[in-house]
Amino acid sequence: MNNIIDFIVKRYRLCLAIILLLSIPLGYYTLEHRFFNHIDIFFNQDDPDLLYYKRFQERYGNEELAVIVFRQKNIFTAENINIIREISDSVKNTAGIQQVYSLTLHEKAVGKDDTITYEKLIPDKNLSEKDIKTIRKKALADDIIVDSLVSPDGRTTAILIELEPIKDNEKKRAILINIMSRSQTIAAEKKEGERVDLRFAGVPYVEVEMNYLSQKDFFTFIPIVFAIIFLIVFVLLREITLTILCQMNLFLCLIWGIGFFVLCGETFNMATIVMGPVILAISVADSIHILSHFRKVRKNAMENYASAVGIATKSIWLPCLLTSLTTGVGFFSFITGSIRGSTPISFAPW
Repeated sequence: MNNIIDFIVKRYRLCLAIILLLSIPLGYYTLEHRFFNHIDIFFNQDDPDLLYYKRFQERYGNEELAVIVFRQKNIFTAENINIIREISDSVKNTAGIQQVYSLTLHEKAVGKDDTITYEKLIPDKNLSEKDIKTIRKKALADDIIVDSLVSPDGRTTAILIELEPIKDNEKKRAILINIMSRSQTIAAEKKEGERVDLRFAGVPYVEVEMNYLSQKDFFTFIPIVFAIIFLIVFVLLREITLTILCQMNLFLCLIWGIGFFVLCGETFNMATIVMGPVILAISVADSIHILSHFRKVRKNAMENYASAVGIATKSIWLPCLLTSLTTGVGFFSFITGSIRGSTPISFAPW
């Protein structure tokens, strides 16, 4: 090991060049990291519930379903029906939406003479009080839509939205935010300042929000951890040059760690976003040990930089290796535990 250290110290320019060259592709992959919080990642691949869910996907296709829930004391009023109609039409005309289903779009089979035709439950016209009472009676008597589009008490309705399969998370998020904003605007304009109870749910909303929060946390906590480490290292070493050198080392460790992670085809999620802060926390321990010992050697023996680096590294590489190995073994022990699928989840029959 001492021979290797001597080789590195004597040819430090070559070693730095190699490190920087290797950092370029890893830096590229670091910039290409993605966030993915689909339901699949939170289950073991052989989990019965996940297998059932995948069979559902294979049979029925797209599962990108979102819901807008509209709740009032009575949804069967001219004003509330107009809100449902305008939101439904607005969503239907939004790019990226495959299909919309609501009370104002629901069609009922009607037999006339020898033919069957489909007529809208709610006609596209100005509705009288008599029309609304008739519509309410028909809707609450229709087993197809009760408990799916409308609640039995006539106070809650749902607008079901099927999105086109979209892999681009930012595009999907823009579509969903657009739907949310326009729906709230339509409802607020119709109610003229009165509180409107609109709720937004569904797998796309949950997934997009989790991706957004994961990305936000990732880019929030890493700079904070960097800043905290900088202050602590500066207090411990009392030398700005060594503090900056430590930060550069941590930055390279972060780039290599995340870059290799992405290179292996992995994506970040709510669980793995801690990787960045963990890499920094582990890396700083060895950095402080080596730099503090280097500082002591250089000060006591009045050695030049190259000589002090060699002496410090030779005397401390084994303790640092052992501390890193024990940390690695600690993380490796997590493989014996199971945090996926710990809570049974039952899917209702479709």
